[in-house]
Amino acid sequence: MKKILFMLGNYTPKASANGICVRAVIEDLKRKGYHVYVICYGNEEKMQETEQETIVTVQSNRCLDNDLYSGKTRGIKRKVFILWSLLTEPPYPMIGKKMAAAFQKKLKFILSRYEIDTIVAVVHPVDAALALASLGKEPLCRRVIYELDTLTDDQYLKTGWRRFFFQKIKKTEERIHSRADKIVYMRSHDASFSSAPNASEVKYVAADIPLIDQAYYDEIHRERQPKHSIPDPFIVYAGSLSAQIRPPEYVLSLLGALYQKKVRYKACFYSRGCSEVVRDYSDKTASQIEWKDYVSPDELLSIYHDAHFLLNIGNLAEDVLPSKLIQYISTGKPIIHISFSQKDACLPYLERYENCVIINTEEPFEENVSKLTSFLRTNQSRVLDYSVIARAFQENTVEWTSHQLLN
Repeated sequence: MKKILFMLGNYTPKASANGICVRAVIEDLKRKGYHVYVICYGNEEKMQETEQETIVTVQSNRCLDNDLYSGKTRGIKRKVFILWSLLTEPPYPMIGKKMAAAFQKKLKFILSRYEIDTIVAVVHPVDAALALASLGKEPLCRRVIYELDTLTDDQYLKTGWRRFFFQKIKKTEERIHSRADKIVYMRSHDASFSSAPNASEVKYVAADIPLIDQAYYDEIHRERQPKHSIPDPFIVYAGSLSAQIRPPEYVLSLLGALYQKKVRYKACFYSRGCSEVVRDYSDKTASQIEWKDYVSPDELLSIYHDAHFLLNIGNLAEDVLPSKLIQYISTGKPIIHISFSQKDACLPYLERYENCVIINTEEPFEENVSKLTSFLRTNQSRVLDYSVIARAFQENTVEWTSHQLLN
């Protein structure tokens, strides 16, 4: 049995966006007969083994299962925790030595016990890539950098305090890339990689978010008892919210206007961030809008099963594609997309998806209210067949990305 090792941040029990993508690829590799090893964040250091998967955790303050990090615990204790985290695990593009050393230690532990064929370091966090770059010539296994997030092609790295770290990060990126056999990056960063000094090397391969998966589609549409028996259109948002990156105010005002017009629906935000804003609209709409805590990917399966509509909010940064959109597309269910710009990175994908409505915030508000009302009335039961989705989004299938990582 071939063995492959992934190093990343939040993977289990609560996965980040990158963790969700990696989990989809790992499930495909397990179906192909691989044994998969994972080094990831945890609240404590431990090792879990199943028939085809071994998980080793490095203790990190940034573990999503940590109540202090997630914000569930507040007050002076959380403030002390944040200060301590900034000192020991500074935010990117600052790089601390603690986590890179922790990943390196666990990597050496795995390599001393098992014969690994391929090591994949996922960015972010950069600590995983630094651990891979620190390896000597031994062992003779393939080394892959999987850049689900870019190291340097980010507009936020060129503004504010981050710009003072840009040149250092650029050199770090060059060192990481020089020690890898392959770099798989997101196609949305093609322009940056095509102008890189070593772009002609065959080891640079463009990929896309790998969340189109037949097994995932089948599980969502499997017959089961609904957990959310809601006769009205059930709208689900699942993911983080941020005033700087993904603000919810416009869609909340839109849903508030529907409430004023007596349009029945239930909109639940399974999220973290901007909770006070969402709760304020919950009060204004007699709880037709409701805030829910962030849930695990496994819990999302039943939520997606019950949902009539999936809500996507585009990023304010035009060149950033939320991985959540591809996961939504993989369900075949109707998508409501809030777009802040004509250059929104989501639009080329939604143009290929037959079951969506695009709400452009630059268009008249009342027109958008009418457009959304019409979509809710006519598309509640519409679901696309998986074969239609896979044909339109071939590079987003888990099989396509697995092939890129392995070959």
